[in-house]
Amino acid sequence: MNGHFGTLLTSGIENLVAEFNPPTSTMGQNEEDKLHLQAGFQKKKGLRDGIDAADQLWMSIGSTQVAMPRGSSSHNIRQKDINALSQLGGDVEVLRQPGPKRDQVRRLCEVLAEGVGPKKYSAQDGELLILLLGHFAWFSHSHAREIIEFGGHTAIVDWLRTDRFKGQSNPLDDTLAFPLHRACLSALASICRHGIDTSNHLLELDGVELALEFATHLEAGVRCAALRLLARLIPYAAKRHPQKDSLPLHIMWPILLAELQSGDELLRTVAAACSLEAIATACVPVDGNVSQNLALALLHALELATASDSSATALPLLIAVNRMAADEDEGICTAMRNNENLIPLLTLPCTMPIFQDPTVATDWLPKATKPMAVATAKASGLSAACTLRLLSEAGAALDGSELAPLLRYGTSIRAEIQLQEACQAAIESAVHREQDAGLLIQMLTNRWKSESPPGICGYSVMIRVAQRATAIIKQDPDQASEAWLELLEHSIDTVLLDLADSKDMLEVLEELRSVTRKIISIRNGELEDEVEGEDAPDEREEEDPEEGERVATS
Repeated sequence: MNGHFGTLLTSGIENLVAEFNPPTSTMGQNEEDKLHLQAGFQKKKGLRDGIDAADQLWMSIGSTQVAMPRGSSSHNIRQKDINALSQLGGDVEVLRQPGPKRDQVRRLCEVLAEGVGPKKYSAQDGELLILLLGHFAWFSHSHAREIIEFGGHTAIVDWLRTDRFKGQSNPLDDTLAFPLHRACLSALASICRHGIDTSNHLLELDGVELALEFATHLEAGVRCAALRLLARLIPYAAKRHPQKDSLPLHIMWPILLAELQSGDELLRTVAAACSLEAIATACVPVDGNVSQNLALALLHALELATASDSSATALPLLIAVNRMAADEDEGICTAMRNNENLIPLLTLPCTMPIFQDPTVATDWLPKATKPMAVATAKASGLSAACTLRLLSEAGAALDGSELAPLLRYGTSIRAEIQLQEACQAAIESAVHREQDAGLLIQMLTNRWKSESPPGICGYSVMIRVAQRATAIIKQDPDQASEAWLELLEHSIDTVLLDLADSKDMLEVLEELRSVTRKIISIRNGELEDEVEGEDAPDEREEEDPEEGERVATS
């Protein structure tokens, strides 16, 4: 089924790419335009539908990724042409993507209802009809509404619940219904992808209970399709009845926790999407061990996604980690913040044995700044940086190995502005609490050594690091050492003079070097001897008049 998904929609891939790659001029206007946030992840349906396609060559699942063109030249051009032609009274149908007419959708829904009822079509017949409707619903909101209008969603649920293909004399015959079940659940998920107006119709048919029922199926593809449907329904189910338990959490969370640790990447991804929706809608139980187990499961899945270089899998996990760390409930946020693996996983290279290629970046900050990085990789890096900023501002301790990548990518010319700002904010909070001047000096000097030539966009945050190091050494002179002075001597010569704040950077480094050298000289006695040598002539000059008086008197 999924093998034909990309083929049937090839003509619309360019429009789909444009959908989740909006014009640069509109980025940052609101949360829905920021892919690293939960609202943006929901709005950019094409990225969430990377979960829908098991074909690893199509929508960024696995190591193969789609490079997304930047700019606005191709964004929504066809729809603009349709609107302009419509105003002029032209035939807009020539510009529309080929697809079924309204009567054709109606007839397909009628045939589907007849097949599960009196005509008793085979499982393969039902699968074919449902696949067609599912593809139409996925591609077009208007088609999804037409399917609901003509009762197609009800017929799909009837096919899913029929007992005609269960309990066969030969148990192997039961497996013939598995593709049918996958098609039904995938079609329902495609109908729900368009928002609350289509999802509410599935909620009226107990769509959440249906998804959870098949989420424990023996066949992995059926479980994946069920979780796709569940991810679509969770936010609307929670809003539908906010005053009561609209989601059976005692059933849902054990399923999600198990699939987050699955060996199948696609299952981990759909479980991550479900977990993100549940966290965002406050559906994490505050009692019991669910919070602790969820934090462990999310970080385990994130480590696997990082090692396999799958940004489509990592993105919902990173957003879920961020939302959980920022949760208002103390028990939920503490479960994530107190995990000792969180900060190293966001800043240090992955050490999992399944990762074999040493030439590929293994954490999301460098992945986000690679040339031609895809949008999901950039959003993953930004989400990781935002989580580090949150943790740093909350008082988390960051050591030198964790601060170094933040400084590198917070000042990199290859990092986008939002990533630079998030990294710099995390650094400033950590540096303000830092008491080790040597660590700060090493951070600065290593930054100039990290690239050749050093691709530094500005020195503002590095200036604050140097100022903090100067203040620490003034307060605690014992931290001044010959090693730090030698590093500073070399670094001053490597400051790029063509940057706007290079003069300020040089002045701060000169002050830091001067303070360090003076303290070392005093400690070694060199400065005291120099002072004594300068004071001696003055003393002799004061004694000369007295000597002259004694000589005159005698």
